Amino acid sequence: MNVFTRERRPPASAGAERFITLLRIYPQVDAGELEEMIHLLPRLPVLDTALLSADPLLSCRLEAFIGDHRRRLRRSRRDQFVFGAATFFLIALVACLVWIMA
Repeated sequence: MNVFTRERRPPASAGAERFITLLRIYPQVDAGELEEMIHLLPRLPVLDTALLSADPLLSCRLEAFIGDHRRRLRRSRRDQFVFGAATFFLIALVACLVWIMA
């Protein structure tokens, strides 16, 4: 077997494997599975999400899932605030260090 003929796919995380399994049967998932999908998608590694988007068989289902549940997939106000505060303090710290070093 030639190395170039084998499909090379990096191993997906356990959460990604579960999400892919559910995505294959979407939209025929029950309420519990739907909640699990909504919980899993924002927590998937970026690489797994990119691989899902590039997969010709799953990308259409992923787009449909995101379109159907866009509101529930958004980050909460609390998460947005924490990210903004952390970014602000990091920039302020760098500015202080630059000021001290000058």
